[in-house]
Amino acid sequence: MLCLVRLAINSNINNNHIQGAMSTLLNYINVLNDDIQRINEEIHSDQHPISVLVQQCSLLKILVKVFSDCMSRIEINQNLLYQQLLSLKEDIEYSKTTSFDGTLTWKTTNFQEKRSI
Repeated sequence: MLCLVRLAINSNINNNHIQGAMSTLLNYINVLNDDIQRINEEIHSDQHPISVLVQQCSLLKILVKVFSDCMSRIEINQNLLYQQLLSLKEDIEYSKTTSFDGTLTWKTTNFQEKRSI
């Protein structure tokens, strides 16, 4: 009988330990569930600013493309204007040597070199 009492006492002690461990585990699970819920709420609240940043990044990419295209067109126009400027300079130089009184003027390039030959 004494053995049965000891066994019952040991069984009660084991049950108390098991119940205490289960209670502790349940508390940990509740804390973890609360943490998971808080993290999910933080993730949800952070998603909106992230989506706004993604949209802004897309708009910036479009603006960079537009700016790049614009710069390419400006460069092409600048080259065309430079060619026109050179052509105008040639026309001005030609008009300086043009005579309108019937006399002809000849321009000889590298005169000293040709003269020495």
